[in-house]
Amino acid sequence: PSSSSPSSSSPSSSSPSSPPFSSDGRVPPHAGALLDGTGGEAAAWGSSLEGSARCEKAMAELQPVAAELEHFLYRSCARRMVRCGALCAAITSEAWDGDDDDDESRYVEPLLADAARGWGALAGGPSSEWAAPYPVRDLIWTEAVQAVMETLVEGFSRVAKCSPEGRARMAADLQRIQLGLDKIRRARPVRGKVYVDSYIKAFYYGEGELVKWISQNWEHYREPHMVALVASGVGSKAIKAKQKLGLVQQVRALYE
Repeated sequence: PSSSSPSSSSPSSSSPSSPPFSSDGRVPPHAGALLDGTGGEAAAWGSSLEGSARCEKAMAELQPVAAELEHFLYRSCARRMVRCGALCAAITSEAWDGDDDDDESRYVEPLLADAARGWGALAGGPSSEWAAPYPVRDLIWTEAVQAVMETLVEGFSRVAKCSPEGRARMAADLQRIQLGLDKIRRARPVRGKVYVDSYIKAFYYGEGELVKWISQNWEHYREPHMVALVASGVGSKAIKAKQKLGLVQQVRALYE
């Protein structure tokens, strides 16, 4: 009868598992973690916490950038909606040096029509499958109203020849535009009606009042806007050419 010899059994099936040693008998660096069964898990947990902290820090740093990008996109959409470039060109193409302030400017109605179409696209009509969320549409609309007001100042500043009656028509246009925009959707941006109205009134100031107004408001307007007040304002017509040049240099110095 044959009997199985102890030497024929496999050592791996009867002997407990031993830690992996290197060929020269030294314990490898990771042996401690393998021996106690916790080191690998602890390292993984620590790595996860560190990665989470880095992710939160990165998100916090990106939030201001994301907000700026969002504002840029809304502002770009708003300016396209009211066609600022075409509006400025239309303003400068008007005849502002006449003596009749009863004429209606031709750019007002097309502007209001563009604004109404833009708001309709944001709000969505009965047949529309998409409408912007309420907070988004109000933000874009407020940006659009501000873009209109900024473009009015830009356009008025580019008018080289303008009579007092022309300035009065500018003020009347502003009133019509504000009423028309309010009928579509009321909005009061930072640079609104007062921003434009103050600029129009500054054209009537004499030298002393004009210098004072510019010194108090120059940060709210661009340099060409202020230079235009000195160059072609109603009050500046009484100023001598050499003195006017000095005032222009003072204005330019504010923006340096």
